[in-house]
Amino acid sequence: MARIPDKMRAMSDDEIVALYFERNKQAIAETEIKFGALIRSICQGVLRNDLDAEECRNDVLFKLWERIPPIRPASLAAFVSKLARELAISRYREKTAGRLIPQALTASLDEIEEVIPSALSVEEEADARALADVINGFLKRERKTSRLIFVNRYFYNEPVSGIAEILGMNERAVYRELIRQKERLAKALMKEGYEL
Repeated sequence: MARIPDKMRAMSDDEIVALYFERNKQAIAETEIKFGALIRSICQGVLRNDLDAEECRNDVLFKLWERIPPIRPASLAAFVSKLARELAISRYREKTAGRLIPQALTASLDEIEEVIPSALSVEEEADARALADVINGFLKRERKTSRLIFVNRYFYNEPVSGIAEILGMNERAVYRELIRQKERLAKALMKEGYEL
């Protein structure tokens, strides 16, 4: 089997983080190669505007350069995703200051907030990781279609109509699955000792 030349091989998360710690600007290029599509998708899902999403993607790459170091993320993908979502929501709030935020943007978060415990402070990062592990474990036990529905709705903020179109389902079936997922997730969280 032919060996892939190192220049064509995608860098591992640890290698990319090491570049940030060396203050090597190649870290940004490698992040773009590995996570660019993910960042764009998250920003577009929140902002629903190509130009704003592209500017937000640039902000994410800049903020990564500022935050790594001193932070050494345990999961670069999770760190990048969280930062992209935070910056996209922040940009959206700035652009809509003084206006009501459309219910479509906050609907997915409102739907699941009754099941997920409230946001945790930075000091409780270990607890946040434990919660993420429980949710990840829950998703691993779900069918593929259920996982796709969950991630598209609650992570990418995709409207139900968009999820139905992506998966070739009708909207009512997606709504029913979201309701069942919330119930299953609530049970999984209670089993792990989380109070709802």
